[in-house]
Amino acid sequence: MKRIKKINKKVMIIGMIVIIILITLTSMKKINTNIINKDKQAEIIEEFSWEAKAFNINDDYTYTYEVLIIIQETEGIDTVAYTKDGEEIVINANRKQKLAIDYQALENTDYEFKITPYGGQEKTEILHVERRVSGKDTYKLVNGIYVNTPYLENFNSKNTRYLSITNNDTLKIGNWINNQEPENWYDYANQKWANIYVEAEGAEGYYVWIPKYMYKLNEETQRTDVKFVDVYNNYIDATTKEVTTYGELIEQGYKLPEAFEYGDGNNLLDSNIMLTTSISGYWISKYQLNSLKEFNINYEATANNNNIVINNFTNNVTDKALKYTYSINGEIVNTVNTLGNYTFGNLNSGENYTINITALGQNDTVVGSMTKVISTNNE
Repeated sequence: MKRIKKINKKVMIIGMIVIIILITLTSMKKINTNIINKDKQAEIIEEFSWEAKAFNINDDYTYTYEVLIIIQETEGIDTVAYTKDGEEIVINANRKQKLAIDYQALENTDYEFKITPYGGQEKTEILHVERRVSGKDTYKLVNGIYVNTPYLENFNSKNTRYLSITNNDTLKIGNWINNQEPENWYDYANQKWANIYVEAEGAEGYYVWIPKYMYKLNEETQRTDVKFVDVYNNYIDATTKEVTTYGELIEQGYKLPEAFEYGDGNNLLDSNIMLTTSISGYWISKYQLNSLKEFNINYEATANNNNIVINNFTNNVTDKALKYTYSINGEIVNTVNTLGNYTFGNLNSGENYTINITALGQNDTVVGSMTKVISTNNE
């Protein structure tokens, strides 16, 4: 009995040793796995990037930017060479994988940075900073004058239509803006400005496009001279094609309204310096979008798989309306003199359709409109 106990005791000791060894091996395996994962996380891609933090306006009205440059190399960086203030600078990075450099860059100028990765060949990267602008390709010759053309991308094409100025200075409704703009939609040389009409479920608004301009007040005549400029504030004479730069316009006494440049408060390096965006123009509301208790035009709609039927009309402009248009997805498909039920047929099942009824008065002016999105049934 004693012998058996001794054998059992030895077996227990051996078993405990085996368990300890297994636990140790398992722990070592987990530690090695964690080390491998950390190595993978440490790997970074090769990158040359920059971020403009702020800018200064120089005496000649060019822009100098405060730039933060980020250089990354997977195997580490040996050296970085570049020119600053006419002097060559060489940084020994000691195999750092990431390097940040503060730099001042004049706009529209190329700066070379020669980067030698650890154990690799030298390569050249170019820093080129341009002013942040919106609508830089919109400055065009239209009706005898250079002007920034209207920017419509932010409007819903299903709710927005062109408005043209007629000979008697009324605003005539046109196509939706996903169609071609009307001929002679605007003429800024003769003070005919671009207008649009926006309507959604009966709430309507009128907007006019203000292209970027600079102005100067003649103190003797008290008249204001306006020059339409591009996003970089330069002016082109339509007759001579002569370019007057922003700096020259400033020297001549012209001023730029603050509305055409706005600042980004998240990119401040200094309380007096801010990164801005120059815009080509802006839309201003001529009349606020109204909230109607009683719509000028309204209707109900019923839909099946292939048809949408509109009926049960509300018409509060019968004394002003001369005709009514029925439209689907921005296309007029029916025009009548009296408002009545109508069926939009041959539609696809399970799709959304934009339905509009517009009441028109003298010279095709809008006296009432209602746009709704209607879905056909899905079988």
